[in-house]
Amino acid sequence: MRPLHLLAICSLLFLSCKKKKIEEEIAPPIQYDVTHYYVSPAGNDANDGKSADKPFKTIQKAADLAQPRCTVHLAGGEYKQQLEMKTSGTDAYPIVFIAEPSDPSMPAVLTQGGENDAVLTIIDKRNIRIQGLHVANLTRNNAQGILIKATPDGGVSNIQLREVNVYNIAWTAQPAKTPGENDNAQPIIVYGEGKAQQNAVSGVYFYKCKVYNNVTGYSEAISLDGNIDNFSVTSCEVYNNTNIGIAAIGNYGVSATAALDQARNGRISDNYCHDNIASYATSAGIYVDGGSKISIFRNRCKNNGYGIEVGCEENGSASDIYLLGNVIEGNQEAGMALGGYDAGTSGQVKKCLVVNNTFFRNGIAGGGGELAITKASDCKIMNNIFYGGTSLLLYGEAISPQQNNTFDYNSWFTTVAGGPLFTWAGKNYNTFDAWQNGTKQDLSSMNFDPKLVNVQNGNVDLHLQAGSGLRKKGNEPIIWLTFPTDVAEKDLDGESFGAEFPNIGAYQK
Repeated sequence: MRPLHLLAICSLLFLSCKKKKIEEEIAPPIQYDVTHYYVSPAGNDANDGKSADKPFKTIQKAADLAQPRCTVHLAGGEYKQQLEMKTSGTDAYPIVFIAEPSDPSMPAVLTQGGENDAVLTIIDKRNIRIQGLHVANLTRNNAQGILIKATPDGGVSNIQLREVNVYNIAWTAQPAKTPGENDNAQPIIVYGEGKAQQNAVSGVYFYKCKVYNNVTGYSEAISLDGNIDNFSVTSCEVYNNTNIGIAAIGNYGVSATAALDQARNGRISDNYCHDNIASYATSAGIYVDGGSKISIFRNRCKNNGYGIEVGCEENGSASDIYLLGNVIEGNQEAGMALGGYDAGTSGQVKKCLVVNNTFFRNGIAGGGGELAITKASDCKIMNNIFYGGTSLLLYGEAISPQQNNTFDYNSWFTTVAGGPLFTWAGKNYNTFDAWQNGTKQDLSSMNFDPKLVNVQNGNVDLHLQAGSGLRKKGNEPIIWLTFPTDVAEKDLDGESFGAEFPNIGAYQK
């Protein structure tokens, strides 16, 4: 009997992902007709706030009054205020904040207006939805745009940010200034200090948000750190930030319970992460640092430091990370980095699956090639296109532990002459045949022009030409991992990966 192909099995294995949650994430916010408050920069907190003609002036006034089954309507304009959520909604009746500018060119913008580090704070609250609000313009060390936090004995659940823009959150007013290790700003930070599962940050969803033009120092544009279970960052654009774009983090002691101290059971999908570059640190469009059971699919990562990095900087591991259908183009250091890197810690990456991604002309400044592997074990790399931006396609550092990694059914190609094509465990392989023979890897892989539609700079199209030799040449990888989160079986065009033999690379049409 022929084994079921990978994605069919995955759809069965990912049973712990509640489809209701996914549907809830992409559905429009529900507005309830029991209580409505209205807020405008031209309003007055002495008003009753119950109509657009008599709005409150501060969002905080409405937030202090809001209860379940309440919608707060925000007029366009600048709110020089800070905001702290004081009340939770319920599962059935969340509290909704929705920006409704009469002029789209004048959004509702919440800007710095107080002495606290964060512009918008949500601590130990549940069932809150925010749509269309802009959070911006706070400059101080440790500035925070949006802080979502569970305290050790608290908890956060069902927080949804939709079409929320966060920009100009900066640790300094000099974007080119090199930070010290304690110089940071965090446009969006989710912080799980909870000491037990019931105290986790659970069910945080970011959908169609934009996070850009932030000066973050050694922090990230969107950061999820600590005891965080069940999260989604979907259809967002994260760009022009001075360090990492999206990060799912663990093992830093944010939660005192080590077994829960990592972002887990999440998905990072359909995002466009570009131009997130630090001159002083290793920046990536998407970074999993010590996270677990995270699906990364259908993202585009372009012109970052690394396109995607899966690593573990602290003692412990990052594990069960699934990467499918991503397009990784023109990144500086490497297309993807996989593995822990510090010989002084136990930090490593384990049991990751890298399938049907397209890597195109990466490593153009850093020499890491299309794929760089360090302390990683039991990882499978299959059905990917690696189209070199340099002569080096794969760099594997001679570092331990590094075992049971397998490569097959990939396409390896570069037009750049000189240097090794592959470096692995201290040895250089100058031809594809030498790589195959010397390592017994990639025995069913290809080493010819994949015939992409257009590889000219400025007009790149990474779909396969009709006559490409990579069509229907992908493999059905051995079923070897289970994942607790949903993986869609479609590529960036909405085409199914469900064919018996998929195309190699990210695009299936």
